[in-house]
Amino acid sequence: GPVVLSSTGDALVVSGNVGIGKTDPFYMLEVNSSEDNKAAMAITQYDDDTSGDAPNLYFRRGRGTEASTSVVQDGDDLGAIDFYGHDGNNFEHAAGIRAEVDGTPNNDATDMPGRLLFSTTPDGSDVASERMRIDNAGNVGIGRTPVQQLHVDGLISGSALHTKNNIVASGSIIVGGDILPSAVGGTDLGSTSAEFGDFYLADDSEIRFGSDQDAA
Repeated sequence: GPVVLSSTGDALVVSGNVGIGKTDPFYMLEVNSSEDNKAAMAITQYDDDTSGDAPNLYFRRGRGTEASTSVVQDGDDLGAIDFYGHDGNNFEHAAGIRAEVDGTPNNDATDMPGRLLFSTTPDGSDVASERMRIDNAGNVGIGRTPVQQLHVDGLISGSALHTKNNIVASGSIIVGGDILPSAVGGTDLGSTSAEFGDFYLADDSEIRFGSDQDAA
């Protein structure tokens, strides 16, 4: 139907879908442009406060209705930012960031556990898969649901790995250089003057030393 604008005080009420650069918007707000850098949105705040008055973008979700809103449940979607690309026929999902309820909220003003999920779509598919999540405790899981502060299902590769606590492995640990205790400034592993934390290996796990990962 037609777009109806009405003004009450400082409020502008829009009834119907709004299209900016589009004559038949499907969503409540659609912005289209064929000009460079025009399909964009800017939110600007001017003030002299140090905090609290910066621009914000709010995603809010409640069960029930606006007149009778009820508490959200564990696993409910709270909002998402999704990225789509056109494949010549349709717009397909390429990546996304999603927020969900991560636990059971208390029906009061002090509890709303949440998690963030990061997804990408692999080559040859149009279905995004979760790659990383941050749960309500701040634990980060890459390729899996975390039960530790950083929980990775797969190979970690880098020039250095620093940890202040234990390293727990359920698979292989492949080392291409020295293992050094940072507390003694680079003393070789095995020095009688060094103090070491615990090193755990699950059943059927192994440690490999050398630059060749496939070497026994």
